[in-house]
Amino acid sequence: AKVVKNGAKRKLGRGASAALTMKLRVGTNKLPKSTKEMRCCIRELFTEFLGVQLPVNGKQGVLVVSTEGRGGCPKFNKYAGYAAFQNAVILFANAGVEGFDNTFTQGGEVVPWYVGGRAKEESEIVQRLKKDLEDADPERPVLFFCRRGTHPYVFCGQVALAKFSPKVPGIRFDLKLLDFPVLKTSVDFAALLGDKVAWAKQMVRKHLAGVE
Repeated sequence: AKVVKNGAKRKLGRGASAALTMKLRVGTNKLPKSTKEMRCCIRELFTEFLGVQLPVNGKQGVLVVSTEGRGGCPKFNKYAGYAAFQNAVILFANAGVEGFDNTFTQGGEVVPWYVGGRAKEESEIVQRLKKDLEDADPERPVLFFCRRGTHPYVFCGQVALAKFSPKVPGIRFDLKLLDFPVLKTSVDFAALLGDKVAWAKQMVRKHLAGVE
């Protein structure tokens, strides 16, 4: 696994605690600040959710567990495929859905992602993503969350730049999953790639946990 600055090797996430899971399912407060004004709890994300499907659906659940203090959901653009924090950028993607070209390649280690809309190469988010993906600094990472269909997102860890295609409509970034050595041991990640056996195991586990 990739070695982070503190020397610790990243491992498969242990999942959310019972208390956090209950908090997410009951509902959360809406915070007055936007993600741009807040910090991402990077260490907690890796400890709990690397390679793990979140216990709740949607972008709001991702942002609650990603925001320092986890006191609620900050303001964000629900139509955008990203959320920029002060110290990290989160990218959202859909796999296996018609109309979304987020097909994993190289055995699951590389995936395309599009800014979308009318984004231009000189825009703030494109320039930040390009720099942060090239730097691949674990203290200022670009973090990738992907889901299959309308199921909860799986945290796929930190990504780096494999290829930048600004002339492609929507502006395309090909992303390399830096935590792939860990992800390839994950049932949730295998299900994300379309592995039917892993998908069945995931469904059984969710049923036993009482998750729809």
